[in-house]
Amino acid sequence: GVEVYGLVGMDFLGRSVFRVDPDRGEIVFLRSPGADPGRRLAATLEDKVPHVRVQLSGLAEPQSFLVDTGCAPGGGTGLMRADTFDALGGRGRITPIDTVQAASLAGQSVRRRGRVAEVGLNGHRHSGLIFSAAQRNVLGVNYWARYVATFDFAGGAVYLRKSSRFDRPDTHDLSGLSVLRVGGRTVVAAVDDGTPAARAGIRVRDVILKVNGANAGDMTLTAVRRLLAQKGTKVAVLLARGGEERETSVALPE
Repeated sequence: GVEVYGLVGMDFLGRSVFRVDPDRGEIVFLRSPGADPGRRLAATLEDKVPHVRVQLSGLAEPQSFLVDTGCAPGGGTGLMRADTFDALGGRGRITPIDTVQAASLAGQSVRRRGRVAEVGLNGHRHSGLIFSAAQRNVLGVNYWARYVATFDFAGGAVYLRKSSRFDRPDTHDLSGLSVLRVGGRTVVAAVDDGTPAARAGIRVRDVILKVNGANAGDMTLTAVRRLLAQKGTKVAVLLARGGEERETSVALPE
């Protein structure tokens, strides 16, 4: 639901010092990290792409994760190599959630998701973050937004100060509903069998007009998904199907 005209990549960012501040809603390009940019985290370039070392509860050695300021396909905090995901699962350090359809430039896939017991970066620790099993390790924007992060890849470092989102829990869609923004309309792309959305009678190609009384077209898709992640609530939905409007409610589980 957000217009994107391109990507700013490492050919530019690798030579820059820049700060991403989610509390102020801004990105600032700097001459240097400054006198007190936060706790320093070593960053290395692997094939010209930045990586950091992440300690996962249940594994003796830190794991290398790609630094990505985009959203990880499948949602949550990031991606995790399938063999690492399975190893943590075997040690009881991942709680499985579900499987989710994901789409990226590489194509479509189905990913397993789970909550990781503990993730640590240079003393910063988080519990219950959601990762999807994939071919590589990635920390996405949902992780970095927990900090005011200053990136100095040429200097081999990321500096982290806690933002207001530091303790925000990872949430995930509980409805079984996948939506897309098509021509300004919020369109149902998929409904998983046996889920609250299916029980509410929502079908593929339905157009969502309102969610809890608010015009869906005025909301970002992220805001819509956030409503569908609130445990134990009922979400009122106004649909358009075949030229008719229909009202229903999606009862989300506890």
